[in-house]
Amino acid sequence: MNDDTDESPLNRLYRAGPAALSDSELVSLLTGNLTTARDLVRDGLPAFARSDWSTRRGVPKRAAARLTASLELGRRVAAAPDIDRQPITDASSLAAQLMARYSHHPQERLGALYLDAPHRLIRERE
Repeated sequence: MNDDTDESPLNRLYRAGPAALSDSELVSLLTGNLTTARDLVRDGLPAFARSDWSTRRGVPKRAAARLTASLELGRRVAAAPDIDRQPITDASSLAAQLMARYSHHPQERLGALYLDAPHRLIRERE
């Protein structure tokens, strides 16, 4: 089979970009197995993101480490504060960042946000 007709997730990623791949195809690039990846995302991406990969049976240790690292990088990117530190004018301006950072936890978390006088985020504590 030549590379132009190979429909593997890796070749499709390079040919059509990551948006063209399904959730299970993206996960298969981390696990190395499309069948395993389909099983892992069977309950949806929110359940997938909340999984404890260190104890998940059937997932090799190296694949579990890649999954954990990938999800954490995604959370950090999504929750990264704006470089220019825009003032926080209402709760909705922080909602997406906080949801990205904390929604994967199976249990509620309590934290605090510290703002300076112009309402810019100084620090966050969990």
